[in-house]
This record gives sequence, C-alpha cells and structure tokens, in this order.
Amino acid sequence: MGLRLRTRKEQAIKQEIMIKGSNEEGLRGISPTLEAYQSAREALRRDSVAASSLLNLLSSTAGWIPSIKRLLASAKDLYNMAPLREGGGAL
Repeated sequence: MGLRLRTRKEQAIKQEIMIKGSNEEGLRGISPTLEAYQSAREALRRDSVAASSLLNLLSSTAGWIPSIKRLLASAKDLYNMAPLREGGGAL
C-alpha cells in the first residue's frame, strides 16, 4: 500500500510538471518539489532500514539482560564482601 501511495504522489507531481511544463517559470517551481520529495523518500527508506537493524539487534540481545543483571549483582556482592583495608566497601 505504501508503494502505491508513493507512486500516486510521484504521478501527481509529474502530472503537475507536465501541466506547468509549457511555462518555464512553473517548471522552476515544481522541479525542487520533486527533488525534495525524492530526497525525503530516500531518507525515509534509509531510516527505515536503520530502525529495522536496530530493532533486530535489540531483540537478539534482549535475552542477555537478565544474565548481565545477575553478573553485576554478583560483582557488587563480591565487592561488598571484600575487607575494607583492601579497598572494599559498600556500593
């Protein structure tokens, strides 16, 4: 559906270019619009790929979080059990 909407938007812009194509002044006003639209579409595609990659990374590492919490808790317990003269102390 998104592809169809983009295609419709592009077609509308191109049609507007054709309508104003006989007027050179009109073309100057439309050309930046088409370029801006295409640039925004490309940026959105890149952002979508980046967001998808980040989501995949987060979902693949979600299982590590409990293990990391347990590891940190163990490290904290070990540190708190160390004698004070050796630099140990409560966190």
